[in-house]
Amino acid sequence: MNKKAIKILIVSVIIAVIVGGTIAGIVVVNLDRKKEKLVVYNWADYIDPANITLFEEYYKQKTGKEIEVVYSTFDTNETMMTEVTKGDSQIDLVCPSEYSIQKLKEKNLLQPLDMSDGDYEFISNVYPAIRDRVESIFGAEMNGYFVPYMWGTLGIMYNVEKVRKEDLEAGWGILWNKANNPELEGKILVKDSVRDVYAATVCYLKEEGKLDGTPYAALSIEQLINTVDNTLLKMCETVLLEQRKHIKGYEVDFGKDDMINKIAYVDLAWSGDAMYAIEESYNPDKTFKNLATGEETNYLLDYFVPTIEIDGEEKEFGNVWFDGWAIPKTAQNVPAAKEFINFMCRPDVAMRNMMEIGYTCSFDPDKYIAGEDEFTIEAVNCLLENEYIWEISDDEIAENYPDGDCIIKEIDGVKYDLTEFFGDHRRYPDFKKSEGTLGVMQDFGAQNDAVVSMWERVKGGDEFPWKLIVAIVACVAIVAGAFGLCFLARHVKSKRQPHIDADSEQQTA
Repeated sequence: MNKKAIKILIVSVIIAVIVGGTIAGIVVVNLDRKKEKLVVYNWADYIDPANITLFEEYYKQKTGKEIEVVYSTFDTNETMMTEVTKGDSQIDLVCPSEYSIQKLKEKNLLQPLDMSDGDYEFISNVYPAIRDRVESIFGAEMNGYFVPYMWGTLGIMYNVEKVRKEDLEAGWGILWNKANNPELEGKILVKDSVRDVYAATVCYLKEEGKLDGTPYAALSIEQLINTVDNTLLKMCETVLLEQRKHIKGYEVDFGKDDMINKIAYVDLAWSGDAMYAIEESYNPDKTFKNLATGEETNYLLDYFVPTIEIDGEEKEFGNVWFDGWAIPKTAQNVPAAKEFINFMCRPDVAMRNMMEIGYTCSFDPDKYIAGEDEFTIEAVNCLLENEYIWEISDDEIAENYPDGDCIIKEIDGVKYDLTEFFGDHRRYPDFKKSEGTLGVMQDFGAQNDAVVSMWERVKGGDEFPWKLIVAIVACVAIVAGAFGLCFLARHVKSKRQPHIDADSEQQTA
């Protein structure tokens, strides 16, 4: 083969590679374009990862299209809102708390959630009591912008071996160690969340009688936790500064582990975190003495919401909250976002999420109890596998529940006892009984900066920062000492060098 033929062959091969690569690239791009994407922005540790994969399979089966869920997380509502407010945000679906949904809606950053344009058969499974509470507080329009996902209460998680009956009777005052339990000093954790702390603090002020004789005394709990005028803020700041002497510190996400590992004995906690930690504290081979009740238990931890007497009846009082799915105005894949919301409301999917994270899903509990469809049966099997329910005979029902106060579900002739799970008020508080005493927090509006400033002052403390001053002085002393040593070393070195005068130089020459 001559040189000219070789050159032609080489050029031909290069062209073929370039063209072929380009065509292959086009094919790859086209294939990628056939695969949809759904960008979901949710709280960390707030879903069963297996449900994401299941949704991708469900979506393909229902629509015939492949989809990839791009899943990312945030740690606070404020972080989430900052991301959503960006003009170039590509997020399709977010899961904020109720006050953040209110705020995003008011800023015109959310799309109305019209679920009438498709076959979303599971949306109707949402607990009506949640919808009713949202409407009573935010108005009917609010329900048109989100679908509830999880809900729960704010309360106290505690170590049963360390907390006494009088500590529990102190209610929210346990966060201030009002019963003077020496075991609790320096062992109390408080959420590093101004909204949660504020709700707990105003409730503490009320139960301590510190609001008596003020206009705040006549407010309902719902109104009280949403009142943030300067006078009430100052009252809260005063008692929160006092609280600093009794607590271990402030936490966002390590409270569960510290309670499980006995590093802390009391924690201001969300019910879902508490239920997760309680299950983790279970030890089948060891019993713990519950100081408050005197009973033996296999659970090291427990949780309660303090009560207050109203009209002669003890009622839980504090904060009940909701998180829900909402679609930003900038969403790129609205149809898939709606399908994802719908899928999260499927009985088995919702139950798997509960088992994974500990929080209570927005699925109507009555439908779990009465439902007979395949997905509800699968959800019940999930409870059975996780040992939350068990088979029960008629004789056992008569013996254990002589008054008939139980929740029994029959599947294929077998009866299951659902009482312990669905009858647990820690997981499912009584909406009707607590109406007006378990309040929902709203956006603080124009007073938000004042509330945040108060919280920053509390965390900084009101004492003179002697430790900081000492640290600064120590640093200055170290730097000054280093310069001094350096100067001394140079001075000594210069003295040791031999002195050569002009006469010596001449003699040497």
